[in-house]
Order: sequence, then C-alpha cells, then structure tokens
Amino acid sequence: KTLGAANKILHVFDTAGCATAIAKSMDKYCGTQSRVITRKASDPFGFTENPWNCSPYIFALRTVLEARKYDTIIIHVWDKCLPWLRRFYPSKQLVMFYHGSDIRKKGWLAKKKYWSKADHIFVSTRDLAALPNAPEVTIVPVIVGVDL
Repeated sequence: KTLGAANKILHVFDTAGCATAIAKSMDKYCGTQSRVITRKASDPFGFTENPWNCSPYIFALRTVLEARKYDTIIIHVWDKCLPWLRRFYPSKQLVMFYHGSDIRKKGWLAKKKYWSKADHIFVSTRDLAALPNAPEVTIVPVIVGVDL
C-alpha cells in the first residue's frame, strides 16, 4: 500500500522529535494526514504537540484506542506495542521505525517477536540494516525539522 492523500497516519512515540519532523514532511510532500502521540515524560524538549500526561500503561491503552482512527500506524522505537496493535487491527498497515540504540543494544533476533508483526520496517542508519540477522528493511535517514 502506498502513502498518499487518503492515508491517515498515526506516529506512536516521538524519539527526539523525529516522528514530528517525519510527520510534517509526509503531510507537506505526500499529502498525508498525520498525528504524533507520545508521553509527556518522554518529551522533555516539547517537540510533540499535546503530549499525553499519563503512565506507560495508560499510554498503551490510549494508543490502541487511538489507532482505530488511522489507516497506517508508524511505531517509533516502542516495538512492544506491535503485537497488541496487530491483534486488535489485523488489517491495518503497521510500520516499525528503529532509530538506533533501540535495536543496536539487543539485536534483531532478540526483538523478532515484535518487529515480525510489522508490515514494513524502517531504520534510520545503514549500520542497522547491516547488523546480524537483520530482516528486510528500508533505510530512511533521519531528517532535521528546522521548523519544530
């Protein structure tokens, strides 16, 4: 499935503002309609508009409920939610986006039970694609959001 104007996209977790920068670029250049959600405690620099001030458990529940409104869900770093999203939304397009240390620390095999639930896997650097046991991934270099 290709991304375009008909796609409503939910970005889950905003690692260092990357999801916000990607969402703004996708909306501008691809015509998507994106929303970024994250926990306030995980956004100390305030990159995300209206972060949720809640516990990790409540964030997980709200994420599952919020996802029902979107065509595509892009999960940044927080791969543990993939099995839940797949269970509740078997036909939605799920994308996992690893940004670096999230996959470097444990490796691909240790996280297979999570990323295997995704339809696509994006990584931000070439070295992640070259790690042992890496699945098929798409390299999407991190963009810098100068208008954040």
